Amino acid sequence: MNENVGIRESLTEIYHQLSQFVVDLVPRLVTGLAVLIIGIILAKILEKVVGGTLSRIKFDAAMERVGLTNTLQGVGVKQEPSRAVARLIYLLLVILFLQSAANAVGLAVISQAIESFFAYLPNLVAAVLIILLGNTVGQFARRAVEQSGRDSGLDYAPALGRAVSASILFIVAIMAITQLGIDTAMINTIVIISLAGSAAAFALSFGLGTREITRNIVAGFYLRKLMRAGDEVEALGESGTLTAITATKTVLERDGRLTTLPNSQLIDSTVRR
Repeated sequence: MNENVGIRESLTEIYHQLSQFVVDLVPRLVTGLAVLIIGIILAKILEKVVGGTLSRIKFDAAMERVGLTNTLQGVGVKQEPSRAVARLIYLLLVILFLQSAANAVGLAVISQAIESFFAYLPNLVAAVLIILLGNTVGQFARRAVEQSGRDSGLDYAPALGRAVSASILFIVAIMAITQLGIDTAMINTIVIISLAGSAAAFALSFGLGTREITRNIVAGFYLRKLMRAGDEVEALGESGTLTAITATKTVLERDGRLTTLPNSQLIDSTVRR
């Protein structure tokens, strides 16, 4: 009997506590919902005001002139810059009022998370601006290099322009990552190793690819000390009057016809004068 009474008292106590919690929660929920609704209305009004103001001051035209419009479209922003900025302000205000609503309801975890987000927001904005401006500079540099290359008659001008743009974007990306507070030590190590490997590969391929040219140049240096223009020369089954010793070739003339022989082969063979 006493046990049943104890159970009833426990259930009654739980019921009263639950009822009190609901009674306390309902006003907070109403207050939080009211704050959120008012915040959304105010944010919507401010969005229209900001969008209209930016349109009147020709903000979109200015962004298009500096190339930011194409940059935004490249990252997936299809709206006009004025509308994108206004929409961003709307979302930030809604999040700010959501924090106030969370405080009113007593959801401290959500409130603290939003507070941390706003504390980190300047770094995020700075990183985005760095990427946008860097992309704009990269595109400008690409076009400038391509145009200069075409004017100079380079067939690989587009590839050179893309390489310059990619280099700028890579540097900008590192700057943005640093601005976000992310440790770039590992990235820097990988970049240094990659650049060192690329330089070594280029040096090796260049050295192997130009080995014969280098031999001919060095051989030409010694041939100029041994022979002079006008000498009658016979070598490698060819004969004629020595006309010139260029950087890589020796030029012979016979009966009005010119014959060129590699300098290195002349050094290695028997030459009669």
